Amino acid sequence: MQCLMIKYIRSGFGVLKFLGNDRLDLINRLSTNDVSTLKKSTVLKTIITNEKGRIVDLITLFCFDEYILSLVSDVYRIKLIEHLERYTVMDDFTCEDLSSSYEVILMFSGDDETIKGYISGNIDKDESFCITDKYIITTKPDDMMNCYMLIYPKSYEDKISETLKGCTELTEKEYEEIRVESGIPSAGKEITDEVNPLECGLKKYISFTKGCYIGQEVIARLDSYDKISRQLVGIKANSSFSADKETKIIKEGHECGYVTSYALSEKYGHIGMGFIKTALFDLSGNYYIRFNQTEIPAEIVHLPFK
Repeated sequence: MQCLMIKYIRSGFGVLKFLGNDRLDLINRLSTNDVSTLKKSTVLKTIITNEKGRIVDLITLFCFDEYILSLVSDVYRIKLIEHLERYTVMDDFTCEDLSSSYEVILMFSGDDETIKGYISGNIDKDESFCITDKYIITTKPDDMMNCYMLIYPKSYEDKISETLKGCTELTEKEYEEIRVESGIPSAGKEITDEVNPLECGLKKYISFTKGCYIGQEVIARLDSYDKISRQLVGIKANSSFSADKETKIIKEGHECGYVTSYALSEKYGHIGMGFIKTALFDLSGNYYIRFNQTEIPAEIVHLPFK
């Protein structure tokens, strides 16, 4: 089958397996979303937070009969496992790290039907993912990047490689262009233990009606009193710029934020993402990006880029 319209990239996810009768209860007590009613063949994203309401990791849960398969950020995988162990006391809960034996691929196309007609298996309208050959998991799109995901054991690599023949593998720069245009925060860049979910634009993964969880009081207070001190924004400039905490966003001569991501976009030119102090966020304001003893004019915009 022709698949020239399909692009893909091998992602940097870790894969954990949660077992035990208390697996849903424990994750529910440690994260922002309502995990307690998660049913078989459904997918849910939730944010593990610490006592200060800051992010430990954004994880994706795939619910099976006897266990949960979880995609986690590989850069925070060890830290997350240690966090889970810290709060596992009398719980019937076990975490297995399957990251060395699993691969995750993101697949993109301008037309959903192109991918759905290409990948094996069909996702039922009442399910969030399907399984083919007993091992290969295919998910529906979740975020604004509108990509499908394949999760499979590395022992199936030959089969998957054959399936992907004719598709185009994205470079890291090409993937960053899609991610930044879509305003999707990334682990190690926007998603860190220095920010909370509200600052990172992840409110849709927070339940404000569920029971208690670690960090809930902080997050609820920030939301109720609108006390978010900074927020994730888009950045446009006329030339390239670096993306790290040393690259500052300047307004009226004062530092008001920092840059976390950069991409060269075919649609929007030189763009990026970063955090800016809420009190100094003004779409019509005059901003500059300061890096390497240089300042360039910049425009601050809402995410995603439009």
